[in-house]
Amino acid sequence: MSPSDTMHWVDLSKKRVWLGLSLPGKKMIRLSVTANVRPLFRGERFLNECYQGPPWKGLLCTAICLHQLAQEGNVSLRAAVLADTRNFLKLRYRALGLEHVSPAELLDDLRTNSFPPNVEPSQPDIVINYTVAALDALSENAQVVTNNDLFSAAVQPLRDLTEGSARLLAKQQLSEEDWKQLTPLWDSALPWR
Repeated sequence: MSPSDTMHWVDLSKKRVWLGLSLPGKKMIRLSVTANVRPLFRGERFLNECYQGPPWKGLLCTAICLHQLAQEGNVSLRAAVLADTRNFLKLRYRALGLEHVSPAELLDDLRTNSFPPNVEPSQPDIVINYTVAALDALSENAQVVTNNDLFSAAVQPLRDLTEGSARLLAKQQLSEEDWKQLTPLWDSALPWR
């Protein structure tokens, strides 16, 4: 069964949310802001802008967070940050993940860097739902979370997938001139480029 058969459409519109103590995404933002993303945001309220700004900002922070999480090697934080990021995606995009797909299948996809045919950056709805399900599977697998090599290998394809989707969304939402101005800032914000 393909992910498009078992997923729900996501809501890419801006959200009004109360930024209280329990709002998902705070742990994700702490890791994302360590990268050079400040020029891509209007101010210092990164979480607010991830929820209320263009949808590509939340996906870009997700990708940077995944990269930073693999680089830091802080095993004790991984499961909590993965769950926080998953919950952010669920709330921000009203994503439900995938139904009838086992965590073992998702982890195998990530380990082999081979996604189902319709999971590609040009399909942000599918990418977001797939990412929610993959983050859920990762956060619940202690073997992957505690092993630096397995974790890095599993997170890299997911990072690239979400960054690719964020890039395509930004290109669609910005004028050609704005995108040309944003491209160098974007590339400098990505620590893996």
